Amino acid sequence: MSENNNIMVCVTKQKTCSRLIYKGDEVRSSTSDKLYIVHIINKKDKVLYGENDGDALEYLFDLARKLDAELIVQRSNNTKKSIIKLAKERGITHIILGKSNNESNEGFQKTIANKLKDINIIIE
Repeated sequence: MSENNNIMVCVTKQKTCSRLIYKGDEVRSSTSDKLYIVHIINKKDKVLYGENDGDALEYLFDLARKLDAELIVQRSNNTKKSIIKLAKERGITHIILGKSNNESNEGFQKTIANKLKDINIIIE
């Protein structure tokens, strides 16, 4: 019997993050694979652009429920550290990150990959 996958989808405050969540769902190879939707928010920021926090959380929660995923929302001033900690705590096997044109985000992705060498990082 194959080992279960634990897939973490890291979403940002853009509504297009649903594309990443559906990608995470596609990565599942069995119904026992777990999908985590993770949103780390800077302590001063809104949950999603142009939305109030309640509507944004409801949007993410509804999507998580639809896909039988667990939604994790944390406020933190160190997103990288929070993602790395969660990945280790949950035994994550795959992390889905959004592709970015911003060079500082490339550094973010490299840091995550370097700290979590045994995890399959998927840039979408």
